[in-house]
Amino acid sequence: MLREAFSRTMRSNGQWPEIVRAVLFAFLCTGTIFLGVVPALKKPNTDFTNYYVGARLLLDGENLSRLYDRTWFEQRIGEYGIHDQQGTFAPFPPPTALILVPFAFFKPLDAKILWTAANVVFLVGSVLILGRIIRRPWIHSGIIILLSGTAVINGLRFGQFYILLLLLILCGIWAAEPRRPA
Repeated sequence: MLREAFSRTMRSNGQWPEIVRAVLFAFLCTGTIFLGVVPALKKPNTDFTNYYVGARLLLDGENLSRLYDRTWFEQRIGEYGIHDQQGTFAPFPPPTALILVPFAFFKPLDAKILWTAANVVFLVGSVLILGRIIRRPWIHSGIIILLSGTAVINGLRFGQFYILLLLLILCGIWAAEPRRPA
């Protein structure tokens, strides 16, 4: 009986969908934090290592002609203080080394933590811009983006640059839209 009264009240007030959205958003945020952000803060790994070492090589004035030589690249990974990590710059194009240049001045783990924080900011920006594009509240766009699941989680966990790319694409779409009067 209490359940029916609660259900009737929620439907009549139109709040039921908002509560469901809030719970779903909270669930997705929690999953993203525990599966993406927390592991990212523990050690530099996978894609981040490749971007980071590429950026460090660039800053150190190294000859980048051997960038795709796996053995040489893995030696550089060890020299920059990242251990127990295999890596290769392939299949990344050379300009991807530029993405982490501002972070390459830091030690690998510090750079990974800063890059993860930047990715969280890029993610929040993407949610807000998508909300403007679709003209819906930010919670709607947040759910849409976080429902991509492993795409966002891996972007955070592995230090990929796709969240930044998403933000730039969304900014381009938003900027290209004709402005409507408020």
